[in-house]
Amino acid sequence: MTLTHEQFIYRRTLSGQTEALLWREKLSTVERGLLLSVNGYTPLSVLMQLRRDGQAALDAIDHLVEMQLVEAVDELDTEADEGLQPSA
Repeated sequence: MTLTHEQFIYRRTLSGQTEALLWREKLSTVERGLLLSVNGYTPLSVLMQLRRDGQAALDAIDHLVEMQLVEAVDELDTEADEGLQPSA
C-alpha cells in the first residue's frame, strides 16, 4: 500500500526542534504553526483538518522538509519510539 502525501507522518528534526524554540528562521504563519504541530505520530491529514490550512499546509510541509526542519517518519523506524521505552 502506497501512502499519499497527506497520510505521511512527520517529526521535527534536531534543527526543527531548535527552530521551534528559538525562532531563528523566517517562516510563514502556516509553516511555523505546522512546525509546532508535527509530533511524529499524527498524520498530516489530521493536522490539516485541525488547522484548516488545506493546500497551504501541503506547501508548508514541503518547504519545511526542504529546510530540513521536519522529516517523514518511516513506519519501520523505531528510533522515534526509543525514548518511550521504560528503563530497566
